[in-house]
Amino acid sequence: IRNTPYCVDVFNHGGSKGYGITQLLQNKGFTDVPTYAFGDGMNDFEMFLTVDHPIAMGNAVDELKAKAEFVTDTNNNDGIAKALQKFGLI
Repeated sequence: IRNTPYCVDVFNHGGSKGYGITQLLQNKGFTDVPTYAFGDGMNDFEMFLTVDHPIAMGNAVDELKAKAEFVTDTNNNDGIAKALQKFGLI
């Protein structure tokens, strides 16, 4: 997956962050657990399709922001903490 103009992420065939989340939920028996994911690059796209609440960082690429339920602040401005507060998780 081209993550930036200068970076390519390589996964095993059939692998992705979304697949990893699915496997974790199945292996642990988490069937009714709401899922959240934070992302900023195109390597997070499948993960956004997998979770219940996709959250884009303020510094995310526009294509990912368009798929997000919520866009938080940047990673340098406590974006994760702000989103966790918004969703009542902390």
